[in-house]
Amino acid sequence: MPGMGQSRAVNARLRAPLWFLGQKLLVGSPWSGYPVNRTGDIYACPVGTSKTTFKKLNLQALINILNVTEIKEDMNLGLTLIQNSKTGGFLVGLIQYANNPHVVFNLNTYQTKDEVVKAMEGTYQKGGDLTNTFKAIDNASHVFEKILQDRNHSSYLGYSVAVPSTQSSVYFVAGAPRSNYAGRVVVYGVDSHGNITIVQSQRGKQIGSYFGSVVCSVDVNRDSVTDVLLVGAPMFMNDLKKEEGRVYMFSITKGILDQQELLEGPQGSENARITTLADIDLDGFNDVVIGAPLENQNSGAIYIYNGFQKTIITRYSQKILGSDSAFGQQLQFFGRSVDGHRDLDDDDITGISVSADGNVVLLWSQNIANVSIIASFKPEKISLLNKNTEITVKICFQATFRPAKINNQMAIKYNATLDADLQSSRVTSRGLFKENNERYMQRDLVVRHEENCVHDVFSVQEPSDAVNSLSLCIDIGLENPGSSPVLDIYSPASVAYSICFIKDCGEDELCICDLVLNVQQKADDGKQQFVVSSKNRRIMFNVKLRNKKENAYNTRIQATFSDKLVFASSSLPARDVTCQAQINPLQIGKRSYSASFKKENFRASKELNCKNAKCSTIACKLEDLMLKGEYFVNVSTRIWNGTFAASTFQTLQLSAEAEIYTHNPELFIIGENTLTIPVTIMKPDENAETPVGVVIGSILAGLLLLLVLVAVLWKLSFFKTQYEKMTQDLEDINEITELTKDKD
Repeated sequence: MPGMGQSRAVNARLRAPLWFLGQKLLVGSPWSGYPVNRTGDIYACPVGTSKTTFKKLNLQALINILNVTEIKEDMNLGLTLIQNSKTGGFLVGLIQYANNPHVVFNLNTYQTKDEVVKAMEGTYQKGGDLTNTFKAIDNASHVFEKILQDRNHSSYLGYSVAVPSTQSSVYFVAGAPRSNYAGRVVVYGVDSHGNITIVQSQRGKQIGSYFGSVVCSVDVNRDSVTDVLLVGAPMFMNDLKKEEGRVYMFSITKGILDQQELLEGPQGSENARITTLADIDLDGFNDVVIGAPLENQNSGAIYIYNGFQKTIITRYSQKILGSDSAFGQQLQFFGRSVDGHRDLDDDDITGISVSADGNVVLLWSQNIANVSIIASFKPEKISLLNKNTEITVKICFQATFRPAKINNQMAIKYNATLDADLQSSRVTSRGLFKENNERYMQRDLVVRHEENCVHDVFSVQEPSDAVNSLSLCIDIGLENPGSSPVLDIYSPASVAYSICFIKDCGEDELCICDLVLNVQQKADDGKQQFVVSSKNRRIMFNVKLRNKKENAYNTRIQATFSDKLVFASSSLPARDVTCQAQINPLQIGKRSYSASFKKENFRASKELNCKNAKCSTIACKLEDLMLKGEYFVNVSTRIWNGTFAASTFQTLQLSAEAEIYTHNPELFIIGENTLTIPVTIMKPDENAETPVGVVIGSILAGLLLLLVLVAVLWKLSFFKTQYEKMTQDLEDINEITELTKDKD
């Protein structure tokens, strides 16, 4: 869509339409000369040069009407400005131009005020007599009078006019914004004799809305046949009694106004201007621009609407504000008049000229790019048999440019998102990009007319949802917003692709299942009745679900129960497991068996496993595994107590090893396929065997400790004291012995 580039030209109170003549922009200035002598004039400005100053044409002085006495004061030359396609010139409209516009009253001939008023009421208006403007309305008033119900000529019939055409006829549309207070537009035809035929009329929907003050016929598909008629009601009030304005769009079929729609957007559009644009986006259809000079506190705005086939898209494609900082100043009444029929800068795209109070803004258009996005996957479907499937996605970008140029290119930024829909049943993405282990991937890319492709790889984890396809959403945007070319707003900036899961449901991939649910109460006594007691408080049910047809994915069983019950647990039945093993080869328990055990010393061993002992192998086969199901294989073994009772050890660990594998390892990848199961055997009463080195070391340490103790006691005179005491005791004993002998 058009972007903004502008050059400004200052002029005196620009209020009228704009037009191009050759390489010059013509601007009507009906208030030129104000306040000294307002005559109005036309200004011209060269386009495509560095000059931004308008040149005044002084038409009021150069042009005179022969044999007419003219009064060129307080007139509005340049109020309307229309190009003459046949001659290459232009037509200028003006009001308050008069031929002999005076009436003389001799007040002394009237006696009272009422007589003067009565005389003035009979005055004949001669202003504009030579143009036949009022005379034409007077001649045709009887034709419109019945529809307008306007005997006082206050409906303002002809306030706005448009000329819709068909393949064989030309019609006229006249707006009467004050007809019946709500406004009206009248469609009529004129034959070769000047006879007027009313074809149709449309009345406004709100009193005071000024419906019909602006009309514009649009040939959308450029086949010289009018497709729609736009009618403005700039003073229409919303439900909040705020004046916001409306623009109605009528389709036209053989001069008949048909389907009616509203254009979205314009507000504050009093004195709005509706103008046809010459295919500003180069899609083959003419466009429309609407000026809303009173919007945004009188700074104004313009709205651009694009044509498509035989209509106008009701949502505007671009809105440009008069307060935009790109203009370098705060404009007032931006959008008062608009024109867009010429290429302003030789880039093969129509430019737009917009008038504001004292300024004219030229808006250059930018190149437009339409980027197509195509994604493909390899493999094309996701297999549920593989736990971690890798998918390669190829994303190709290709651009078409308007206008077409050899070296056109644009830098974009694209985002790729996996599982972008994120349904309520899915908390996390089912796929992750391999490069960053995230569900998002962002890259910068330069796209041209030639196809440019990138490859990304993402892995699909074990999916929680295998019914709904995994989606890939790709969003694009400009790497440098505001640069040229710009993205076509009607080309998709976001596309979504999906890759489905292989469901094994036939060629149509549509799973048609037939689920049968059977629920039975499970009682200990086999009866159906259940009596709650202190000893019997658990109620159980057997729930069986069977599928008679094709696979059923995401199947759930939902149980609802009274709030008097409390859910305890649920369990799945065991699946059939077939094992190959020697079960009870010695027939123990079935026949007599005399076991003998060999005494062994396991003190040097910490573990017995298949590497240092003889092992037996048990192989079990599991079939028809369910997705995300849990399966248990219980293996019971007998440990001979006599074996370990006769052996020497304190603690010993027996290690069994379980391994799982698949018959087709190319499809199934198992991360950890081995598991060690330890069993610890202890003999608490077994005395530990002391090594010889430990015994010798202990003896030497004891002797050394004894020598140290003796040395310490000797140092403390322990042995001398004891010797003296022993000597004294011996003397005492001898003395007692001698005394005893003397008594005898």
